[in-house]
Amino acid sequence: MANNFLTFQIAGDVVLVRKLDYTISNLANLKPFYEQTLDLIKTNLDRNFEREGAEASKWQSLSAKTLKARSLRQGYYARSPNKPRILRWTGNMQDNRLEEATRDYAKVEFQTSYAKFHNFGTKNIPARPFVKLDNKTNSLIIRNLENFILKDLRGRK
Repeated sequence: MANNFLTFQIAGDVVLVRKLDYTISNLANLKPFYEQTLDLIKTNLDRNFEREGAEASKWQSLSAKTLKARSLRQGYYARSPNKPRILRWTGNMQDNRLEEATRDYAKVEFQTSYAKFHNFGTKNIPARPFVKLDNKTNSLIIRNLENFILKDLRGRK
């Protein structure tokens, strides 16, 4: 069976070897990086709700039936709106999310049972992906990881 590991040895430059060892040990705790990443993701998610879609794909408009119910304040829409938009009436879905950053990961979980239906769509509900990172956010996450690693190589301050 083939070995899938790349092994190399750095010899001669003691300072470089120490910095690499230090960096590798610090990569075992990525919590500072994940905290920054979580902030970027939260900003991106809120921007998707505000703009009603990601930078390249706007959400489908509400159906005529939903628009009528909203205007007449019927059923679910009898409640007072909170910054009404396509996927925001009371704010429950956008505002009720679990956010966590640890040394191993960052995550955002929407706590409403219907969030997945709106994000991915169903037979009767068009997909309106709000859990979608734009190119700017992706670039910032990559830059933050690069900076995190470079700080270790330079000596964290």
